[in-house]
Amino acid sequence: MLNKLPKIFDPGASHKDKVLTLAGVGPGDPSLITIATAEAIQKATLIAFPVSKKGGKSKAAEIASSLINNKKTLPLVFPMVVEPNSLKEAWRNASYKLVEAVKNNHRVVYLSVGDVSLYSTSTYIISYIKFYYPEFRLRLIPGVNSFFVCSCYFSVSFILSKRTAPDYSSP
Repeated sequence: MLNKLPKIFDPGASHKDKVLTLAGVGPGDPSLITIATAEAIQKATLIAFPVSKKGGKSKAAEIASSLINNKKTLPLVFPMVVEPNSLKEAWRNASYKLVEAVKNNHRVVYLSVGDVSLYSTSTYIISYIKFYYPEFRLRLIPGVNSFFVCSCYFSVSFILSKRTAPDYSSP
């Protein structure tokens, strides 16, 4: 049954069709980058990532630096401000630049810390592209998120409650 599902994380899909790939690089440890993200980066011709200011560093690019090597890069400014118009302008500009890069035949992977769908700059890109470019194809590759890493680090189940946790008080 599972082998009949579409291969949504196919790293080769982005060069068969014009698709923008958004990939999570995990919470900070490069060893937690998924195989799907690593393969997408290897096949990409352009790696995009968020920076908080022009010329700034990117945590996402830093995490994946050993995979990026000498690839062409596209830092996209996502300012750390609360003013809505500045944020919306940055989201719109980033989305436009990514779409244009794909239209110009680049195999683009946008890197995001953690998971692309959870408190991520990717969520703004996804929203803007779906609104302004509804015909445009997106491929999302999930990444490991920080709270699952913390759960494992402290050896605590993320979902157990009093109702489902084992009762060790009686033999």
